[in-house]
Amino acid sequence: MGVFRFSTDAIGTCVVRLQNIVAGSRYRIEVATTGATIADGVAASTTEDVTIDRYASGDAKNDLKIKIRRSSSAPKYQPFETQAQAAAGTVLVWVSQVLDTIVS
Repeated sequence: MGVFRFSTDAIGTCVVRLQNIVAGSRYRIEVATTGATIADGVAASTTEDVTIDRYASGDAKNDLKIKIRRSSSAPKYQPFETQAQAAAGTVLVWVSQVLDTIVS
């Protein structure tokens, strides 16, 4: 017997790998079109793997906005934002945080 799924249901998961993130930075992964939070947390090291749901090809929920900020302790970094597309396997996201010399 098969499994019934709605067209809006996730078809699996994928890993979003945040590379070169400054340890201690907060990250937030959102649906780009709606701003709905998919995942958030604090990076424990310079590479952070985050498992998220993946949807059928063409679904807007696969369009991701990734926001990163480290501002709670010195040294502080400017906000970093990028976009990615959820896909099968691992999605690599290179993070390029810039030291915030005004508030540090």
